[in-house]
Amino acid sequence: SLLLHGTLLDNIGVVVEDIAALGAFYPALFFLFVLLASLTVMNMLIGVLCEVVSAVAAVEREEMTVSFVRSKLLAIVSALDDNGNNEISRAEFGRLLENQEAIKALQDVGVDPIGLVDFADFIFDDLDAQNAEARQDGEATEEAQLSFTDFMEVVLQFRGTNNA
Repeated sequence: SLLLHGTLLDNIGVVVEDIAALGAFYPALFFLFVLLASLTVMNMLIGVLCEVVSAVAAVEREEMTVSFVRSKLLAIVSALDDNGNNEISRAEFGRLLENQEAIKALQDVGVDPIGLVDFADFIFDDLDAQNAEARQDGEATEEAQLSFTDFMEVVLQFRGTNNA
């Protein structure tokens, strides 16, 4: 068949000998088909390769942006941290969102700082509920606080590039 012998070039010599018995025109036509099929396959492979490289570049770019914002926010949070425990309380969260550098860093990663302010109560109310359960169990708890890792997870969930 043309797919096996002409495109994948399996036993092309035997096929050419069989076609040559029919006349000189048919092997030339067969070689034209082989040329076009090879170019088509090559172009498809180049397209797939370009798509993969593009996807990997986008993922790497995203990881670099998130890493940059993470380091920038860590420095800002460390400076704003009242008690030095590297956890973010509701008050520290409010001060963080008043910091212009933090707002710029959040915007760089695609987070809407105004939307984050609107959801601050939701974020910390969930932590308050967990602390209330812990108090009922007899565990000593303080004000609701987020670790920096949890803070970054929550913040990155508010990016505009996330799909519902």
